[in-house]
Amino acid sequence: MNIYVIVEGESATKKLYKNWIPFVNTNLRHVDYLPDVTNDNFYILHGYGQPYFLERVERAINDVNNLQLFNRLVIAVDSENADPYDKQSEISNRVDRIGCRVEVRYVIQHFCLETWLLGNRQMFRRKLQDTELSRYVTLFDVRLNDPTLLPNNEEKAWNRAQFAYHYLRAGIRDAYRGKGTVYSKKNPGLVTGQGYFSQVKKRCLDEQHILSFHNFLDAFT
Repeated sequence: MNIYVIVEGESATKKLYKNWIPFVNTNLRHVDYLPDVTNDNFYILHGYGQPYFLERVERAINDVNNLQLFNRLVIAVDSENADPYDKQSEISNRVDRIGCRVEVRYVIQHFCLETWLLGNRQMFRRKLQDTELSRYVTLFDVRLNDPTLLPNNEEKAWNRAQFAYHYLRAGIRDAYRGKGTVYSKKNPGLVTGQGYFSQVKKRCLDEQHILSFHNFLDAFT
């Protein structure tokens, strides 16, 4: 099976998908260029975010329809402040108008990629040392509660996606204090590893938290 993937997010999303997809399906191998597609490959197109994403989805569909190389199209996008079902409908309506010759799977990251990443409990120290992180935990403890229930941060005037991003950065900064380990939209770093993936998967399957992660697992099996 060959899978064409389009991701909405910034560089971190593409890098993470490139590393995590083979953890879901060990038969799949990433290729950087369409002419290199043979068997059991996946190719990732960067969506460049809004407002360009839907235009890039059209390009992905044209590639899939014209090249006859792929068996599945996977479209990955954050739900952000929208209901995940509404977000999927918005994109699927565009896909249906164009017409795609292969099966289409949707990975609606609810409500953003960092929400999934906050599902790794082992990323947090038992005794937090970072004062900013301690304040975030006081507002909402993602170690105990489903990260998808994270609210806006009214103190910082952040929406929930912004809060999740800063929460994750603070957690990694605290866990790897003094080691220069960071997370950013361009450099996801340690979260791309198999150990991190396994903890996110475990949280999803064992506790039914971050349920939209099921969509990711299903899309590549």
